[in-house]
Amino acid sequence: MTLSRRQFLLGGAAALAVGGGAAALLDPRDRTRLLESAQGTVDSHLSTPRLSSGITLTDGSFRSAARGTEVGFTIATPRGASGPLALVVLLHGRGGTHRSAFRGLNMDAALAEVAKQGKRVALVSVDGGSHSYYHRRADGDNPEGMIRDELAREVGKRVELSDRVGLMGWSMGGYGALLLAMRAPDRFHAVATCSAAIWRRWEDSAPGAFDSRADFASHDLLRDASRGLATTPVRLVCGRSDPFIATDRALAKAVPTIEAHFPQGAHTDVFWRRHNTEQLRFLAARLA
Repeated sequence: MTLSRRQFLLGGAAALAVGGGAAALLDPRDRTRLLESAQGTVDSHLSTPRLSSGITLTDGSFRSAARGTEVGFTIATPRGASGPLALVVLLHGRGGTHRSAFRGLNMDAALAEVAKQGKRVALVSVDGGSHSYYHRRADGDNPEGMIRDELAREVGKRVELSDRVGLMGWSMGGYGALLLAMRAPDRFHAVATCSAAIWRRWEDSAPGAFDSRADFASHDLLRDASRGLATTPVRLVCGRSDPFIATDRALAKAVPTIEAHFPQGAHTDVFWRRHNTEQLRFLAARLA
């Protein structure tokens, strides 16, 4: 039987997740490439709007001046919610789309649980580019600017929002959430990440994550986080068998105010789904 590339990568990522032993044999760049290539979910046409577990999901798109292209999004709101809601922006991993947070990570179920506790939150997931790492790129693509300056305005056309905005991301999206919060603490009031993709050196970073060594230096989280994240509530979760465990621990050490959790687990959707509700609960409490 011939395996597709995606089947091979998914099988490889699953093998690496078992205790992380095999992952230790790979070069850091290869290990990151393998694990992140398996993250994307298969896209299919979704009707608009639709209902899931007491949550209304609405797909849409808008022309982003910052990205220079049409950008897709999915909004999730508790059914019957009225009045202004805080907004949590969901940032997908490498190779993902705006559908990944709901089709792959069940964030509608997490929102339903949080809504039962009376928390007033809406979610929006948005296309940030397959490997943009949510910062301005040499070709002019600027997902950072899109999220910072355009997205809440577009969501606000469809949902009544408060002025409180949080960020939640996985892997590449975790890096993006931390970067955005570090650079615009006045716009983003709380952050929750799982397996944030953080590197100490440009040489270790995933292919295509940065345009050059200088580009990496200008977006170096570990160098700048102690100054940029000190006043922002941050909850960081990373599995002990995750390839980013060392750098996520380093970030938590550099910023003592971070609420850090390092349970057993690996760089997988299964691990992330396990922690999504408590991550969203953290954000909802701080955006209230």
